[in-house]
Amino acid sequence: MATILCIESSADYCSVCIADGETIIASAKSEQTYAHSKYLAVLIKDCIKQSGMSIQLMDAVALSAGPGSYTSLRVGASLAKGICYSIAKPLITIPSLHIIAYPFLSALESTQLLIPTIDARRDEAYITVLDSDMKQIEALQAHIFIANSFNHLADNGHKLIICGNAADKAGRLIQDHSGVKFIQSEPTAKDMVSLSQEYFASESFADVAYFQPEYLKSPNITTPKKSLIP
Repeated sequence: MATILCIESSADYCSVCIADGETIIASAKSEQTYAHSKYLAVLIKDCIKQSGMSIQLMDAVALSAGPGSYTSLRVGASLAKGICYSIAKPLITIPSLHIIAYPFLSALESTQLLIPTIDARRDEAYITVLDSDMKQIEALQAHIFIANSFNHLADNGHKLIICGNAADKAGRLIQDHSGVKFIQSEPTAKDMVSLSQEYFASESFADVAYFQPEYLKSPNITTPKKSLIP
């Protein structure tokens, strides 16, 4: 088993953990939303201190690959790539929606499908549809929730679990709740541990030089209301 530094930076809160195989030996999470540029490097430093290990002893760095917050993903990617370059170790990149889905897979029934979500503002979320084998039933997409969202899946006899930080929003906008369970949740670095070990064992590594997070949509850049020049 490998010793892996896991970094989750796709959603509201950022988090970090170090795992030796399946055993988590250090973990830390921000208490403030969307403050990744302020906290993420500090959390990594705290985890290294907690573990009593040198960063050079890590076998790999695992990172949430997106989609998610544009700025947050960039901060995470920059730190992860910088560490990989400095210690000459591989980079593992895990789709953020798979990280959100992972805690619910073991309890998934054969007739159920899992729809992990990441809030994308207004009535929209980044989603995919997965079965119990983490097989993608529907492609990654930006989905606008409407009254009859996912009726086509229910009509085919599937029960649904909608999880992630847009689950509550989905529950407010989707009209028919029969056969649908809504679970508001946040991804954490701890949810990356088993997946990162699987990636490491299969040598599924990203190209450190060319990896870019999956943004899915362009950043929402607005014009300041006040002039910066007096």
